[in-house]
Amino acid sequence: MAYALPRKAFNTLAELLGKDKAEVFASELEESIESSKTEIKVSLKNELVTKEDLHKEIALIRKENKIIIALIIIFGSIVNPNFIELIKTIFIH
Repeated sequence: MAYALPRKAFNTLAELLGKDKAEVFASELEESIESSKTEIKVSLKNELVTKEDLHKEIALIRKENKIIIALIIIFGSIVNPNFIELIKTIFIH
């Protein structure tokens, strides 16, 4: 386990507070930092998108795009007869 407090800082604390109090302080500081790290990781994990979720969203967008394209073709062919010729030119030739 990495220490949250560098040795030089710990030694300074030990000189000012005494070794026992410095150890208690360093221990509490390390626990507090580890707890904060855990909270941040959990919070970030809840905000991140998993690959599975991303693939589902992409599939949904592709499906919606296909529907929109089909609607454009249907609507275009109903409203504009020249549109049918354009579609034939694009997809048949």
